[in-house]
Amino acid sequence: MRALLVLALAGAAGCTTPCDDLDAHARACKLVPSRYSDDRFAACTAVRQETAAFDAFAACVEQAECADRSAVDRCEAEHVGQADACLHYRLWGAACGLEPSGTEEQCATLRSAMTDAVFEAWVECITADGCPRGNDPRYDVCQDVLFPPAAGQLIDACVLIIEWTRACADAAPDFLPVTASNVLECVAQAGPFSSESFLEYATCLAEIACDDVPGRLDCLLGLEVLDPGDAVAPCERLVAYSNTCGVNLGGGSVEACSRLFARFTPASLGAFVDCVETYECGDPAAAADCAGLLELQ
Repeated sequence: MRALLVLALAGAAGCTTPCDDLDAHARACKLVPSRYSDDRFAACTAVRQETAAFDAFAACVEQAECADRSAVDRCEAEHVGQADACLHYRLWGAACGLEPSGTEEQCATLRSAMTDAVFEAWVECITADGCPRGNDPRYDVCQDVLFPPAAGQLIDACVLIIEWTRACADAAPDFLPVTASNVLECVAQAGPFSSESFLEYATCLAEIACDDVPGRLDCLLGLEVLDPGDAVAPCERLVAYSNTCGVNLGGGSVEACSRLFARFTPASLGAFVDCVETYECGDPAAAADCAGLLELQ
């Protein structure tokens, strides 16, 4: 999240403003260094123009000891009053000598990338414990508010799966637990699985050859389906049909089948199996003709 804090170059000469004074105070306290490239366009100047009590707030912060990590919150409460998440973030950035990007138009750019609840939680995390100092971990820690560890695991897994799928396009089977052309589609289809097992599956898949069918099955069986119950009955029928007819439509076992078809609605999986069972054994058209009945959850 460091990219959200854009640090500019040297301050303007001549008369100082409260924004210049806050920047000087931040540097004197050895906070994260910052300069304004042009005070007329600084985020600090913008929030000063929009906040009647800004100068009193700034004076309060300047008078605080460097070790006083509660100064920003205290001065805001005393002089500005109740502030929404965006204003609080902008005041914090000004007080800390920072130049946060995305704060224009009530933080419209930042807000567009997340829900209001996530934005408020992220601001609360980023601004906690006063201003950042050298080696401050808050940017990494607060990234988990935007991308919880589980989401990060899904994204990492999907990158591996998409890469493998593209590299093995000519040899990959018709059915995989996830069939997506991009990471967003992949993450959406990963819902039925635990994030840890999904990453393990992707890592396993990335390490095997495109034509290694037994290897793919081993990877598949490592997937943990969060709620396999609705897929069990239709999978039992599909595996029985496959065994009777000497074909492989269900991965060879109920366990494998429930993982292969976990991303589809139970009703559509049942309809798919109903359709397959109407075909004579060994008819290669069964899977292709009936696949259109499957609907993603």
